[in-house]
Amino acid sequence: MPRGVLAAAFVVASTSGALAQGADASFSDAQREGLRLFSQSCGVCHTVVQQRTRQYGPVLSRETLGGDEELIREYISNGTPRMPGFRYYFEPAQIGSIVQYIKTITPPTPAAAR
Repeated sequence: MPRGVLAAAFVVASTSGALAQGADASFSDAQREGLRLFSQSCGVCHTVVQQRTRQYGPVLSRETLGGDEELIREYISNGTPRMPGFRYYFEPAQIGSIVQYIKTITPPTPAAAR
């Protein structure tokens, strides 16, 4: 297998693993739904999707916004000057699921933070 193909396969596998971090039987239905919605709508900015792309939003974890679930929900709903709000796109329960998923993400190590 050519080196470039092998490297690309590794990057895709590691990116998929980052989005599915901890997605196992211990996740609640809400957390699994949050993972799906996060991967679909949030991951494009809050994760490195491909090796040669940049990450536009901050890395998210259970420590985002001090771990305040209500504040995270507000940011997702209303957005910021750099992020669109999703209150017209997601139902409140779906936003709650995204928050529940974010609360499962381990904070990055300082060297990995961007």
